[in-house]
Amino acid sequence: MVMTASIMLFIVLIFMVIVLCFLSMSEKKSKSKEIILTDNLIKNDYMFNVNFRKYVNEYCANNKCTFEDALKKEEIKQAFRRHTEV
Repeated sequence: MVMTASIMLFIVLIFMVIVLCFLSMSEKKSKSKEIILTDNLIKNDYMFNVNFRKYVNEYCANNKCTFEDALKKEEIKQAFRRHTEV
């Protein structure tokens, strides 16, 4: 009887570990989707928003970086939020 209880406890613990691993993986996937979505939104705004495009081009010229590098900078993300506020 003691052996059966310890086996059941072991199985429950293994199940909990598997569930926790699955949840942490799904959180990482959702964060990566958010990042991709944000990058796509910034690129789209760069294509169609003249003021934001000017800002990014000036930033790239002043900091001697490419558009892709600028996308990773927090300053550009904040400028994107400012330029897209309604």
